[in-house]
Amino acid sequence: MSVATEYLEVSRIPADELVRIHAPLVRRIAYHLMGRLPASVDVGDLIQAGMIGLLEAARNFSPTRAASFETYAGIRIRGAMLDELRKTDWTPRSVHRKVREVAEVTRQIESKLPLIVRYRQRIRFVPAGLGPFFTRRGADKVIELEWWAHTQLGGLTIHFVPSQHWSQRGPADKNETLWGGFVLEAASSSVYFAGDTAYFEGFGEIGRRFPGIAAALLPIGAYDPEWFMRVQHMNPEDAVKAFQSLGARLLCAMHWGTFKLTDEPLDEPPRLLEEIRRREQIPAERVWVAGIGESRRL
Repeated sequence: MSVATEYLEVSRIPADELVRIHAPLVRRIAYHLMGRLPASVDVGDLIQAGMIGLLEAARNFSPTRAASFETYAGIRIRGAMLDELRKTDWTPRSVHRKVREVAEVTRQIESKLPLIVRYRQRIRFVPAGLGPFFTRRGADKVIELEWWAHTQLGGLTIHFVPSQHWSQRGPADKNETLWGGFVLEAASSSVYFAGDTAYFEGFGEIGRRFPGIAAALLPIGAYDPEWFMRVQHMNPEDAVKAFQSLGARLLCAMHWGTFKLTDEPLDEPPRLLEEIRRREQIPAERVWVAGIGESRRL
């Protein structure tokens, strides 16, 4: 059976039958995620959230897309499970107690540090429209920024810059707030954090407005299938292209290897990045894939 014929056959199956056929997929994904989550997480809650994602996938799947229903449903199922984790507090009480103890020690230490460090826990710099979201959650001070706007924090200038993505915090508020990245400028250096983004021509404009960026933190993962992810995520090829458009001195790879949200193997993005670095003859010291806990001083 050809791929096109297979997609056509799937389009003829009622949504409730698709859900019944693919229900085992929800359990497989739930138990796969459980291997990376604390014991306080209930797998039954994950399965329930995943079934909602499967229902949405069955209702919205189109055979005109160049991917199987199972691939499409897997993305929706994982997304529904992660949304459930984000909105629910799974942390045991003992952890809350330790967090309070750590917060108190942190407060004591920060009271002895310079102003810019003391403020870092109290001020949130967010895209325009997201202020109420953070104030409802206890943020002391929130500064909203439009694209290309900036603000000061001590000797640091914080610029908010565009990205190619979208925003959503609830079921009915898509694109009602801005999204983007940040350029952090100090007296002698600057760092660009791209955030969640696809490749777009704006990288060149960011590079023109902020020449000599010391380090660019760029996404390299969650890109397969391309038809579904290309408008919101970058692959390693895109990341190198963005790096070159920015004119930055160091590419810091991010957005890969934490959860298997998409179809590429978890370890593929850094392997492809290294192949492209060699092909483009970029010196090894200009591309950094950090190890867990690794840091670098610019």
